[in-house]
Amino acid sequence: MNSFLAKIPIVEFVQHYCKFLNRRFILLNLISGLSSTTIVALVNNSASSNTASFDLSSFLIFAIVLVAYIYTTKTLMDITFEVTEDSVDRVRQSLFKKLRLCDLEFFEQKGKEQVYSQIMKSTAIIAQTGAFILATGPELILIVLVYIYIFFLSKIAFLICISMLTVAATIFVRKTAEVEACYQEAAEHDKQVGGNLNGLLFGFKECLLNSRRKLDLSASFFRISGELAESRIDAGKNFSNSYAFVQIFFYVLIAIIVFIMPVFTQGYFGQSNMTFKLVAAIFFVFIPTANLVRTLNYNTQVSVAIRGIWDLDRAIDKRLQENGIDFESDKPEEALNPPTFENLTMDGIFYSYYDSDHMSTFSAGPFTFELKKGEVVFICGGNGSGKTTFLKLLTGLYKPEQGIIKQDGKTVLFKYNNAYREVFAAIFSDFYIFQKLYGLFETDPAQTSELLALFHLEHKTKREGDSFTNIELSTGQRKRLALIVALMEDKPVYIFDEWAADQDPIFREYFYLELIPRLKQEGKTIIAVTHDDRYFHCSNRVLHFQDGKIDKEIVNS
Repeated sequence: MNSFLAKIPIVEFVQHYCKFLNRRFILLNLISGLSSTTIVALVNNSASSNTASFDLSSFLIFAIVLVAYIYTTKTLMDITFEVTEDSVDRVRQSLFKKLRLCDLEFFEQKGKEQVYSQIMKSTAIIAQTGAFILATGPELILIVLVYIYIFFLSKIAFLICISMLTVAATIFVRKTAEVEACYQEAAEHDKQVGGNLNGLLFGFKECLLNSRRKLDLSASFFRISGELAESRIDAGKNFSNSYAFVQIFFYVLIAIIVFIMPVFTQGYFGQSNMTFKLVAAIFFVFIPTANLVRTLNYNTQVSVAIRGIWDLDRAIDKRLQENGIDFESDKPEEALNPPTFENLTMDGIFYSYYDSDHMSTFSAGPFTFELKKGEVVFICGGNGSGKTTFLKLLTGLYKPEQGIIKQDGKTVLFKYNNAYREVFAAIFSDFYIFQKLYGLFETDPAQTSELLALFHLEHKTKREGDSFTNIELSTGQRKRLALIVALMEDKPVYIFDEWAADQDPIFREYFYLELIPRLKQEGKTIIAVTHDDRYFHCSNRVLHFQDGKIDKEIVNS
């Protein structure tokens, strides 16, 4: 029985995380289905009897079975809501943990938006509809038993019932939109989880370059993800309470019609006992059949969502395996402090981009480059000349196909380059700003205020606790805010990818003539992509890129 149920996608998904298919779950389904069928039999027997007296024994049996039905059904719905939300929460957290261990190239190949949509939309579909599918066992048992009952009463009636109930169920499906209202309370938590997931996906480079930020972001995500699960469980339980109330009302109404009305209206039922039995049976089986039809529609959507989740999970596992990363390792991830930096060298570093057919579309390198502490290096070249690719290779965000990188004379292996990446604070052209100061909670708020005033942002945003009050700024303002965050990180090497391109003349001049010299005086190393040739004299060297290679190097005296 369990092996058969486990082949159903939603059952397999939930069973993988929660192991809910146990004797208690099966027993609750059987009791709920049998008790509802018993109610049908009791109603039929009482309704078809010729006596108009009040049958106390039948009524007491009815009440006991009704209580059993309501209890088991509500318990089953609570269980299914809990295990479904718990499973979704676990798969979300598992995917997040794995994603933060991936490399940047994986994100760029899969597409950040696709990864985001796959996780958020697919898990939402599973959470919103999976519990309903898992809770259909009692209804299915009732339907099977009552249809068998109708078949033995009348084969013609059986065929009519199947036809009529199919049409009725189709109409009923159109009215199921009210079910989704139970989840509106969880909508705000959905947005927060999406915001944190956006932080990892669209600020991935910034996370790779600052382990404290990555860990703080992770902790925030896990906390809010758990809150999302709890809110949906509460919404589900509220729904089960409403559902239980409707069921009670429904069966009480039937009880009044069957047990009480005949006492005061002798002769009210003028049809044969067979008709009474058929009408009662049809009436009881209608709603469960309609629910089953609706559930089959949901099951199709959920199956597609689950398949998408598994595909993404397998793709991540494959990538981690290719990079030699052991996700199952029990060793906890720790925040890393920026290591000391004296020099680094790139020796024969080569990298290629490939299309879906694994045909090379662009190659960068081989690069041979040396960087020393306290140097200022400017990079220039046309669009598509390889500047950004060079920076991503230099900072350890891309895994080179050939060549090696050495830091202070030691070879840096891509598998173990977390500490190496901590050397850099970078503002790439596609930078991302976190509203919360992940990894920077201990920085001085007074320093943040001074920097906001220095870059004329004190009237646009402020630091309140561990967050900025506003990050909806213009491009130039966002770049200045990103620079403030980079300065607060206080890393040995700064990467600026065309930072000054969107700045007013006053900030552009400040960047070249004041900020860079000050950082150099503090012992920082700067690499800046720029086309402002009138400021080239502010650097020690200028590298010109063309066709994926360093075309020439100009050394300033």
